[in-house]
Amino acid sequence: MSAATLLTPDLLAGLAAVVGEDGLSTAEADLFAGARDCWTRETIRAASGRASFPPEVVVWPRTTDQVARVVALCRQSRLPLVVYGGGSGVCGAAIPVRGGLMLDMKRMDRLLDISDRSLLATVEAGMIGQDFEEALNRAGLTFGHFPSSMYCATVGGFVATRSSGQLSTRYGNIEDLVAGLEVVLPDGRVWESHLAPRSAAGPDFKQLMIGAEGTLGVITRCVFRVRPLPAARLFRAYHFEDVAPALDAVRLILRRGLKPAAVRLYDRLDTRVTSLDKRLPPAGATARPEAVGAAPDLPGDAGGPSPDHRGAPPAAPGKFAQFVAGHFPGLGEHLVALGLCGAPLLNKLVDLLGGRCLLILTFEGEPGPAGAEEALARDLCLSGGATDLGVEPARRWWARRYHVSYKLSPVFEQGAFAETLEVAATWDRVGDLYRRVRAAIGRRAMVMAHFSHAYGDGCSIYFTFAAAGATPRAAEALYERIVRDALDAATAAGGTFAHHHGVGLAKRAFLAGALGPALDIWRALKRALDPDDLMNPGKLPPSPSY
Repeated sequence: MSAATLLTPDLLAGLAAVVGEDGLSTAEADLFAGARDCWTRETIRAASGRASFPPEVVVWPRTTDQVARVVALCRQSRLPLVVYGGGSGVCGAAIPVRGGLMLDMKRMDRLLDISDRSLLATVEAGMIGQDFEEALNRAGLTFGHFPSSMYCATVGGFVATRSSGQLSTRYGNIEDLVAGLEVVLPDGRVWESHLAPRSAAGPDFKQLMIGAEGTLGVITRCVFRVRPLPAARLFRAYHFEDVAPALDAVRLILRRGLKPAAVRLYDRLDTRVTSLDKRLPPAGATARPEAVGAAPDLPGDAGGPSPDHRGAPPAAPGKFAQFVAGHFPGLGEHLVALGLCGAPLLNKLVDLLGGRCLLILTFEGEPGPAGAEEALARDLCLSGGATDLGVEPARRWWARRYHVSYKLSPVFEQGAFAETLEVAATWDRVGDLYRRVRAAIGRRAMVMAHFSHAYGDGCSIYFTFAAAGATPRAAEALYERIVRDALDAATAAGGTFAHHHGVGLAKRAFLAGALGPALDIWRALKRALDPDDLMNPGKLPPSPSY
């Protein structure tokens, strides 16, 4: 029986009795908006007017009790349910592959409590990350979690997808910041984790919910560890002759026990693209001490733009196009087609041109310790052959660090597509991981990369690529081939295929190989909590029936 036949008038009336008439919608526009997140494959399809999996109804709860009653109604009616946060995910995790009910959490957006004494903040799962950070800043605190989707992703989405932020080397990833969770289980019961700094009372069940992408329950409330706003933030940038010595410098910095807040190493092409915009940030754009955790207030950032690729105005050629034009004048109107369809040639040209790699480091905290760490890191970089560029390149990066996420629209408007993939490996494998994945992508797309989210045992690599297909269907097939080749290469190099974007539909096929026998444990847990596979069906764990 299809989900459409399960959504009866009686069930609609029951849902309306829970959330009110203004708390649900079956309008076509609302269903279309809930049919996808920002996964590139679905963006390609949407550009040609296709919505692969629209829900049957969208529901906006306001309380945990409403969520519990809606979940119970879905369980009784065997209606599939998918949780929707900000829709900024890039892996298709929020796509309702079996239709059903889309539970949009954005009306549950209250900051409920701040404990300055315990450094804990309790917040509803639908609050936007930037709103949460700004509320903390007003109390002299910071979350320390700054993913690129900060302006439009919800804090519940951060947890559900196991996200990382730009300052993860200092503050940790989302799993390090979650102190407690409230979750509505698939049968409608409400479970709340015990709040303590640490507990040895068996497995940590809240960790099962972190990264489960809504397949084991609905996260309704989060208790996060927060920090005082840092009194100082220090910036420094370096040029290295190649990726390898720069990576070694980063490794040695972490080996010495230093904790830079931001670590961003760009490969040669990404350095060229990043360095094209030499403009300094406008006056006041860099963070002031009293608001050092907040994102800069820059033109175009007001209101928290969504990284949606629909309806954006035409824009000037991108930075890569400017780079190619600067080195190869005369390409004119053929620039975009050559730049994306002739990607292998351009990747080789970049290698021939050579160039340097840019490393950005920031340190923050109390002025004395932060300054000492920054000075020691500078010594390690210079002893590794770096050129000290001073503070301005790093300050420019800080002021514009969210911009790249909102500059993909022109690529799609020109009939092409762009995507990012984040992989990771230990230090002994990360160089090989970079070479293999770059080569796999570079056979069919323009590709560049930066290294970030650095740890004592390894780091993540964030690849950005762009390509074009003759038709939307050809573009879709090309996209899927590139991703499959790249993730195959990551696996062969001994790396993980997903560092912080999650799994969703985009990477589901690689999960079994990564988990091995643990996949059976996960499936058993799913059967125990959600025997009818109603919570975000067809996602995690991979179901043999889908």
